[in-house]
Amino acid sequence: MLPDLDVIGFTFGVPYGSKLGHRGFSHSLVFALGSALIGYAYNRRLLRRKEFEAPGVLAFLLLFLAAASHPLLDMLTDGGMGVALFAPFSWTRHFFPITPIPVSAIGVDGSTGGVLAWEAALFSPWVLSAILLEKRWSTGRSLLRWFPLALTALVIGIRMAWVPVGA
Repeated sequence: MLPDLDVIGFTFGVPYGSKLGHRGFSHSLVFALGSALIGYAYNRRLLRRKEFEAPGVLAFLLLFLAAASHPLLDMLTDGGMGVALFAPFSWTRHFFPITPIPVSAIGVDGSTGGVLAWEAALFSPWVLSAILLEKRWSTGRSLLRWFPLALTALVIGIRMAWVPVGA
């Protein structure tokens, strides 16, 4: 979610399409690299102070992939002005050729529930896989712990998508 802190710029009059606007520099691979380096260095220092083993290169790569996944997923959305993925080398904004993810409004509006329901359906297989791979999965408790929450979120999202705004 770190790249989306750029929406704070709206408060200060930063236009959507500017270099520091929404989906601008904060959605670039350079920003993802910098975020991963800072997170890696901070955690490495913190762990060394507590006399734990410091994370290796794999930890840095995972931080980078996590940070880079945000703009890549934004490039799959069907709205906005695109993502400045290669900033500061190129300020051209990009989308992937297919854009199956409905864009989420900045803030909450009548489409928010539908977008959340769609995202829940899209990512639930990944979440379910992670839950099932958890070490305690054989007890069944970890799966049962998540199921009611996931089902409730999906039902509320679908219900909000079908209820007209103001109804």
